[in-house]
Amino acid sequence: MPDAFVAFGSWRIRFAEPLTADHRRLRLFALPDGIDIADHSVIEDLAARIDPSTGHAVEADGTRRPLAPGAKVSNLFGPDIPLATVQKIERGYRIHHRLTRLDPAVVHLIRVGPPRDADQRLADALWSAFDADHLPLNNWECLYIKGLPDTELEQKFEIEQPFDYFRLCRAWWRRLDDGDVAGFRPQLGDEIQYWSYDNHFYDIADNERGDRGYVSIMQYCKRKTEWDAPMFTFKKKIFDADRRERWERNYDNQWVAGDPRTALEEFFGYPLKPLPQWRRTRFDLACEAVATGNLFMVNFDDCRVHGADPPAGRLQQCEVEYLKTRGTPSERLIYADFARLIEHVEAFMRSQGLAFRRSNYSKLSFLRDYVAATTT
Repeated sequence: MPDAFVAFGSWRIRFAEPLTADHRRLRLFALPDGIDIADHSVIEDLAARIDPSTGHAVEADGTRRPLAPGAKVSNLFGPDIPLATVQKIERGYRIHHRLTRLDPAVVHLIRVGPPRDADQRLADALWSAFDADHLPLNNWECLYIKGLPDTELEQKFEIEQPFDYFRLCRAWWRRLDDGDVAGFRPQLGDEIQYWSYDNHFYDIADNERGDRGYVSIMQYCKRKTEWDAPMFTFKKKIFDADRRERWERNYDNQWVAGDPRTALEEFFGYPLKPLPQWRRTRFDLACEAVATGNLFMVNFDDCRVHGADPPAGRLQQCEVEYLKTRGTPSERLIYADFARLIEHVEAFMRSQGLAFRRSNYSKLSFLRDYVAATTT
């Protein structure tokens, strides 16, 4: 007999609404193969994967009975919704994951805090658990926390031959979405971001603080009152040599009506040396490590200096970068997942016939090299 189940029940339990005896009835179906209750997240089309013959009902008083023949399972449109994954234990049940997102074809359940033990009145225990954690479970993205604050953790790859970045992004996405990247899934609800924007790029000149690196204006903004409002995002990266970890911070929603260099010098307080403008085009393909909730971005970048003749003014790289964690971050687990994902990406690039090497070659170094090569 199975001992781990998905509990389906009234939406009133999920939102801690007042309950009657009818609302306390649950339907429990055995967890499908491949779902590990030790994982941080469960992201599944449960209706497609659950066998109704494995189910039983739990009455309001805790007694168990068989389900009626022909029981149906539905993510969203049935009489009950999936509420949690639970494990049968000697004195009742242990609650592992609880529902945070529900779509017609996808259910997302998440671990918030340690598992909770419940007596035979499982419905009341679920009600109390949802009530206690209503903020992280109901409010969009409130449980995302960035570990390694102000640190960019990124592995770059220099690819030796030109490549079709769109084709590669599509092929990587298909592999990820098909479940062929073991331990990783697309980030639910934010799977693909398309970006193509211009950069005003400036080398930080000698300064009293001794900082090295660059600042830039990226021509996009998350909050505009009008489409043509001159609002941008500022970026600052501090590093004295290309490396895997660098200090980084973005400054969103900045108004720049005049000269970009003047705006950046006034904002950051550095003297600046202009570098060529360029356009960066990429997909951000967000990957979640299901066992830990760590999220990473994989992209194949295409950057082109304005007015330059290819290939001299073109930089194409692959990047793997840590983004944030769904829950409480652990630095040890971030680095472990980062290393595993890099191995997956390398195996993918080999499968696509690409020759590559790990690199920390920054965009700042590329633009410096481009200037040196075109001014001699």
